[in-house]
Amino acid sequence: MQRFLKEDATFRQDERENAAFQAVAKAWNQIHRLILAQGKPCTTNVIGHGIFFIFDGELLTHEWNRGHDQPDFNATHALYEFETDAGALEEVLEDMRQWLADPTFIFPESGEVTVDPSLNERLGFSPDNRFLTNISE
Repeated sequence: MQRFLKEDATFRQDERENAAFQAVAKAWNQIHRLILAQGKPCTTNVIGHGIFFIFDGELLTHEWNRGHDQPDFNATHALYEFETDAGALEEVLEDMRQWLADPTFIFPESGEVTVDPSLNERLGFSPDNRFLTNISE
C-alpha cells in the first residue's frame, strides 16, 4: 500500500516552519501521485537539488551530486527527515511548484529504478511512523 504524508501533521513547533512543512508535504504528495500515475518505475528529473522516486511505498528524494553527475544515495531522505528552516523549505516548495507546473519523468531503460541495496536498512522504515498515512489525505 502506498504511504502518503499527513498534510496536517505537526512537523515543527515553530509556526512558520510548520506551515512551510505542511505546504511542502502537500506538494510532496502531489509528486507521489504523479509518479504512481505513470504506471511503471520512474524518477523525476531534478527538482531543486534532488530527484524523487518511490521506494517501499514512500516517496523519497536524494541529492543530485552534480560533480559526479549521479545521485548521491547517502543523502537519501524522506520529507520529515529534513533538517532545515522555513526559508529553505519555502525554496524547496518553489522548486516543487515549478516542477508540478510541467512534470518530467525519467524511465530507466531496464524498467527498474536502481537504488542502493542498503536503503531500506539505513532508513529504517516503520509502518507506525507518525508522519505517514496509508490513505491520501
